[in-house]
Amino acid sequence: MHIEQQAAMLAIYNGTYITNIARAVLRECPMSVTQIDIDDEALNRVMTLLGARTKKEAVNLALNFYADRQDRARRISRHFERARRWEAVEDAERRHTAEKGDR
Repeated sequence: MHIEQQAAMLAIYNGTYITNIARAVLRECPMSVTQIDIDDEALNRVMTLLGARTKKEAVNLALNFYADRQDRARRISRHFERARRWEAVEDAERRHTAEKGDR
């Protein structure tokens, strides 16, 4: 099975879209050589979930996945703060509370 298919399957499993991460890892990316101690159990889980053939592939996919999730969280937070300034959040909370009271 191709790595993008495996990543898509994992995305469905985790409820997260990571196919773009797999594409980014597959294309030529600048790499640095680093010697680090890695939790073998965590690495094995990542390799199994992603179907990664090498430790390098697993680590790169995991790093990109984490960075993309953090970027997404930052973008969502920015939009949430804008909505709070517009009092949209409070309005939504009031409507939700009112709907729950009607039940």
